[in-house]
Amino acid sequence: MTEGSRKCDASGVTEPPGERSGMTEYHVPCECGMTVAVEVSKAGTTQTCVCGKAVQIPLMSALRRAAGQKPMPLNALEHFRLLSREGGLPDNVSCPITGAPVNDTVWVHVQCEREEVRYGRIKLWQHLLLFLFTRVILFYRSGRPEVYGRDTAVEVPLGINRAARSSFATARGQRFLKEALSCSPTYSQLLREYPDADVWVIDD
Repeated sequence: MTEGSRKCDASGVTEPPGERSGMTEYHVPCECGMTVAVEVSKAGTTQTCVCGKAVQIPLMSALRRAAGQKPMPLNALEHFRLLSREGGLPDNVSCPITGAPVNDTVWVHVQCEREEVRYGRIKLWQHLLLFLFTRVILFYRSGRPEVYGRDTAVEVPLGINRAARSSFATARGQRFLKEALSCSPTYSQLLREYPDADVWVIDD
């Protein structure tokens, strides 16, 4: 399969219908009796109350339920996990390479995002240099380490035709693999939500 020549057609895939309620902030109670105001983007994370305690923020579905809102459409990961539990994967009917009917499966690792740790204005490597050359460490630290994102990865089965298995055995290109995954409506949605994901074939 050359670039841009996948044999399947995912043009009918659309984003799940959404509901824009206009509500951009939710309030989660803390043990101290106060509430933590959180934006939609903070759902599923841990935030700090003004009292100093860490407060676990529920997922978006729980936040909406607590606020009396209608359930939110499943995001890509939730949709994948639901279909996986129900045995609905792989959901592509034709091979991404040959276009022939699916009669085999390859497994692909999708690294959606990675956790990143930052150390204020002075980065970790700068602390190491300070330690090596001046024997002073942590004295100049300008802030506590902050964690951005989270390690999120899934292993997905992709339907193929047996004649194409050798092509996947040596596949390394990100574009090739992402085009192949996009033949599945579920994985196409996943890659739209995580466009910077890294993917690779899991060796048999």
